[in-house]
Amino acid sequence: MSQTQQWPPNLEDMHSLLPAFGFTDIVTSNHLGAVFFANQKSLDRQVALKVFSPTLAADDTFRRS
Repeated sequence: MSQTQQWPPNLEDMHSLLPAFGFTDIVTSNHLGAVFFANQKSLDRQVALKVFSPTLAADDTFRRS
């Protein structure tokens, strides 16, 4: 993500983080995560990807579960 830790990340940031996907839209987001529509370039198919928020990702208990 950008240095400001914007949440949810914008499509440009997602392209930088996961270049194997062409992000087309954000479906929804809240304090727990965000869901994006993207094209998986290697298989030429549309997918939905969920990205957990930085707050949730920093929680050791959550990561272990």
